Amino acid sequence: MRSSFRRYWVAAGVVITTIGAGAGAAAQPAMSPTELLLVALMPELERAAPPRWVTAGTRVTYLTGAASPEKASLPPDEDDLSIRCTFDPAAPGWHPVSAGVGLIQLTVLRARPDQVLIEVRRYLIERGDGPVLLIGVSGRRVLPGTGGGYWADPQQLQRIPEQDENGITIVRMPHTIGTKTYDALRIRAIREETAWGYVFSARSGLLLSENSGQKATPAVRRTGAGPWLPCQGSPVVTQCDLRQIRRFRIPWGDSRLPRPLRNARRLLYTGTQTIRVYDTEVVQPAQAVMTILEQGEDWLCYSVATEIRTAQGPPLRTEVRRAGVSGMLGGLWINPDRIGECRPGQRLDEDPVTGFVTVVSSVGPLPDGREGVVISEQGKTQRIDYAYDRKTGLLMHQTVTQQIGPAQHVTAVNLAKVE
Repeated sequence: MRSSFRRYWVAAGVVITTIGAGAGAAAQPAMSPTELLLVALMPELERAAPPRWVTAGTRVTYLTGAASPEKASLPPDEDDLSIRCTFDPAAPGWHPVSAGVGLIQLTVLRARPDQVLIEVRRYLIERGDGPVLLIGVSGRRVLPGTGGGYWADPQQLQRIPEQDENGITIVRMPHTIGTKTYDALRIRAIREETAWGYVFSARSGLLLSENSGQKATPAVRRTGAGPWLPCQGSPVVTQCDLRQIRRFRIPWGDSRLPRPLRNARRLLYTGTQTIRVYDTEVVQPAQAVMTILEQGEDWLCYSVATEIRTAQGPPLRTEVRRAGVSGMLGGLWINPDRIGECRPGQRLDEDPVTGFVTVVSSVGPLPDGREGVVISEQGKTQRIDYAYDRKTGLLMHQTVTQQIGPAQHVTAVNLAKVE
């Protein structure tokens, strides 16, 4: 077992910056540090099938938060940050100066004994209790037995013994979220100045809670335009708890890759980002390059590299990995044979946690004149429109509109090239 722990700690240090990355062309999906830990403790997970409740359309939502206290004071038990972290500003010893609350939403796109694809959406809850804003989407192929760290095969959880050695603690215990108490397995890992905690349902294998704590480390800060001076940094704590699990179905279902994607390597979308503040308007060129990394008959994994060229300073660039099937919201294509069943105003989904409503906005001519359908996701201050070609089902246009205080941001891109 000691060699397994060594494998985990070394590997975790290597892939810590690639959480959420896709699998590339490798036969085995890349693993996050959480999955590396689980596989080190339970090697059979590497070959396990997903739990029976994991099916396409399963959606799990977590409430998550992070805080960095102003002072380097710690909870009473300094060696157990993973279970003592708190976001209560009135708690003794804690003085948060920066904190955020949001949602993490996992959706299973494809679930087979030998292959699972997931999508993870991250939402910000403005001011902690305000509108919900979608801030990031990623996806990838994951080990069926670990689900990217969001579950673990319950049979393996039942077999692993309790222990406390080599920085790893495993205990069986009840775990309460809200008014519901679960029979659970808790895993805590400590490495140097950081502690991680994971709580899984012993019955289903679902991740119930995850938390982490990092002790204060040396840092630098300055006041105003003064010099940067050495100082003691602040601890950072995070917490993530299960909020809801549900299933939803997309009426158009799965289909094969559309013909334009079957031999494609890249898709280029070009357009603009427009920022309006009262009577002022700024228009900036924008583009998204989607590079296909691996694919099957009816699925694919790809990277999305976006770039917005600003008038001043370097371009704003981001890159994420995504996974896609036709039976999902916001994908690269939908089943063209079922587009004819869509009706304007048809409500496809309403998420009870995020408040986002998905509807068929229009059926008919798209901005470029071709026939198609527009699917829209609408929140309180944000709207995302996806326009699909009726003939191929391919995503042709995407527009994101969001209100941030007095500023309206509109990013619109159109498919320019398939290579």
